[in-house]
Amino acid sequence: MVTEFTLPPACPALHGQPAHPGRAAPVAPAGPDCFAPNFLLGWDNFPGTPRTPTQRPPDARPNTVLAMSIDATGPGMRTGAVRHLLLVAANRIAQTGYRAVEEADRSIIFEWIAASREEVLHILASAHPDLLLVDLTDDRLHGTQLIHDVVGAHPAIRVLAVSAREDLIEAEVALQGGAGGYVCRSAALEEIIKAIHLVADGNNYLDPALAQRIALQKLMGKSISLRVLSPREYEVFCMLAAGVPLTEIARLLNLSYKTVANYGGTIKGKLKLSTREDLRALARRTGVIPG
Repeated sequence: MVTEFTLPPACPALHGQPAHPGRAAPVAPAGPDCFAPNFLLGWDNFPGTPRTPTQRPPDARPNTVLAMSIDATGPGMRTGAVRHLLLVAANRIAQTGYRAVEEADRSIIFEWIAASREEVLHILASAHPDLLLVDLTDDRLHGTQLIHDVVGAHPAIRVLAVSAREDLIEAEVALQGGAGGYVCRSAALEEIIKAIHLVADGNNYLDPALAQRIALQKLMGKSISLRVLSPREYEVFCMLAAGVPLTEIARLLNLSYKTVANYGGTIKGKLKLSTREDLRALARRTGVIPG
């Protein structure tokens, strides 16, 4: 069945605003930042408006979208407890892509959307989401450090990290920082939904592909030495390995030059490295940068 939903003149801003199903689904863009299927289903209400769709009148404005209604008990739908999530993603295309999760499982609702650490903490001052879903793909978010800071301020919160990278080190840093799970965006939609429910229920979850790689490394006697780094140290390590100057790292992380230089010294000490070339060689061996 196809119904037509009338949109308000101006949709609420994505950043830091309640996102309880209520914004029109734009055409899904293609590219690595979006894992949405080849269609997006329109959400059926807006904050402060009734949940029932309104039929388009004859003189409808062009801001009306078509959306397919789905039987909430149909294939792939859950009828259990509703999960109210806070989605943290710096990239608007990524934010759009997560609507596919809601449409595949009507018990999952992205009630809030934030794009920065400050917006997350502002929302958490008055809201109590069942799960914080953090997209680590956009490095501007500094997602692993964000997880560490948020869990430090709100120890009871459940966090699921999602990334377009199948990065063992990133997964370990996120889990050590307080995340309850880590799943790759390349995983099947059903796997992402499974991870959401497991972590929201208090369980831990690791993407099966990464779990297998970790098991193989242990069997082969290999260790991941970067696990000794804190989330912030890991961020600085990645930037140093990529050749980013200290002044630029300080600007990106909003730190002083001296603080970043001290991080560099601490990182080298923990990893028993002497030069930046040693650091880059280790980054290549561990897959942080291409070999």
